[in-house]
Amino acid sequence: MSTTQTLAGIGACLFLWLFFWWREKRRQFGTVSLIPYYYLQFSLLIFILVLCAHLFALVTGIEWQPPFMR
Repeated sequence: MSTTQTLAGIGACLFLWLFFWWREKRRQFGTVSLIPYYYLQFSLLIFILVLCAHLFALVTGIEWQPPFMR
């Protein structure tokens, strides 16, 4: 993935995270969604962190090496 694609992925995840946050705020009492919004928000937050780590690796050139695979 390039830097542009990574930034687009981060933007899309942030947009979806804000959308799910907004939907959770506007949920009426007593209605239940099929998948709770906070599970989706948590998954998106993990995906955002992974994409930020990938962006850091792209910008700096530093890649993670497993410590026992030398």
